[in-house]
Amino acid sequence: MIRKETVDSTLTSRTIFLFALPLALSGIMMNIGQPVINAVMTRLPEPEVTLAAYGVAYSLALLLESPVIMILLTAVALAKDEHSYLIIRRFMVILCGALTVLSLTIGYTPLSRLIMTSLMGVPPHLVDAALPGLRIFAFWPAVIGWRRFHEGVLINFGQTGRVSIGTGYRLIVIIGLLFFLSLFSPFSGVVIGSLCTMAGVTFQAFYIYWHVLTMRREQWEQNRSVADVEPLTYGTLIRFHLPLVTTSIMRNLSRPMIIAGIARGQAAALSLAAWPVANNVVSLLISPIGMLQEVSAALVNDDESLKRVRRFVTLVGGTLFLFLLLLSFTPLVNFLLITVMGVSRALRDIALPAVRIMACLPMINALDGLFRGLLSLQKRTQKIQSAMIVNLLSVAIIVTTGVWWGKISGITIGAIATVASGMIEATYLWRSTRDGTFLEPTRKTTRPPSHHVY
Repeated sequence: MIRKETVDSTLTSRTIFLFALPLALSGIMMNIGQPVINAVMTRLPEPEVTLAAYGVAYSLALLLESPVIMILLTAVALAKDEHSYLIIRRFMVILCGALTVLSLTIGYTPLSRLIMTSLMGVPPHLVDAALPGLRIFAFWPAVIGWRRFHEGVLINFGQTGRVSIGTGYRLIVIIGLLFFLSLFSPFSGVVIGSLCTMAGVTFQAFYIYWHVLTMRREQWEQNRSVADVEPLTYGTLIRFHLPLVTTSIMRNLSRPMIIAGIARGQAAALSLAAWPVANNVVSLLISPIGMLQEVSAALVNDDESLKRVRRFVTLVGGTLFLFLLLLSFTPLVNFLLITVMGVSRALRDIALPAVRIMACLPMINALDGLFRGLLSLQKRTQKIQSAMIVNLLSVAIIVTTGVWWGKISGITIGAIATVASGMIEATYLWRSTRDGTFLEPTRKTTRPPSHHVY
């Protein structure tokens, strides 16, 4: 394992790679879980209904988790000692409890049908199929918040390998339970997929927490000798995290907005079934990029480290862009969709154009991650929030325009909205980093902090 203090003092391309590799593997394994679930669903009765209903339930679960998803970045930036750990943990527990109450209220009251039918435009038969899955996901925000917070602590310790091992266990639990339930249970595909997803992430959360318990006091004692830590207050925590909460809410709100556009576009039923397929293919290949904002926040310290991290981010984003482009325009995509994922040719035909449109997402997401990490170092999380507002407005305009035009399929509307809004957000974040300064050194360094971060 790479110790954080070693990474700070001897940052090279090799140390960046070794620090980031376990996080990239973790992202890949997390995204493998959903295509595996989808592959099993395609082999169960009524695969189109099952895929579409599970996609609706899962998108709402992601929306409900959004206030806690960015607790990972907050932990990386602020959890520097035992005091700050306890402050953030109390805050996180209160937030997760409130979200669990909200999830239960939505899942077990008429609010669920109101949201899915009136706001998202989901057909009634898909609402009935999605409802059991939404109820199973009621405790999803609490489990995700607990896991993400403690993953941030492990990243602060430089123990990124533990994060990837926990994700590996999550994938094993999902696959094992998935095949057992699909063979021996009477449950619907939506229930099976939701139960497996919940079981996997719960096991992962407990594994991560156990490792934080075993090392946190010793690690923070060592950190005191290499970094001066200012005591964290609830006011500082709220000012830092609140913009990230609203950012995450808006990011997850964009998913139901896109689904609403797909449901109102041409070939709505097929598009709703094909969208999770196309989205999972792209997500699987861009999953290593999800760790780049944490890598930037953890490793950038001065001009030289910024150059090295920026070079690494560009290399990762560019490589995955070229790979996804190659995949989507060669017979490899047929092997992946039809042979591996078991998708019908009808679904393949409607999903493939969306995959090709979204081929540039790896580069866009890589730059997004770099810029968000730099802004978190500047303690300017309100700029991350503003960028997401721009993204959400872009999604709304593009989806509304596509539905009003009425000449393209719903899944094409969703793909165009995803790519265009991402490009606009990345541009805004880039401009925001150019005029910023480090408000304070994030850790001791042998050279003065950089004035311009980009």
